[in-house]
Amino acid sequence: MGSCIHCLVYRFYYKSNCEKIVESIKIIYFTIFYTAIEHPIDITEDIRDELTHYLTSVSGEEIEATKSPEQFIDPKVGQLIPIVQQYKLQGYTDDKISSLLIEKGWMEETIKEAIDRV
Repeated sequence: MGSCIHCLVYRFYYKSNCEKIVESIKIIYFTIFYTAIEHPIDITEDIRDELTHYLTSVSGEEIEATKSPEQFIDPKVGQLIPIVQQYKLQGYTDDKISSLLIEKGWMEETIKEAIDRV
């Protein structure tokens, strides 16, 4: 009987820890996703690609699709386009967007190309 109780306590403790780990992973994933969507400019450029890589993948596999010529753009420009679109929707001018992005460490050429594509 004592080993049965020990087994139940162990299972409860183990299950509880697994659930905590799963919940923690969910929270971290959601936080990164939310930040990438709502505040992408606040993610430093040197880790932005690594953190938001999942946005360009499906079930962990890279998206493999036939691309039209206009889809062959610099990945950094592609990453910056949604940010520029968000700023434009908020009413920022191209010059203000450019200065904000330069402050965040983006290259001027990348910013110009992204603004031109929006």
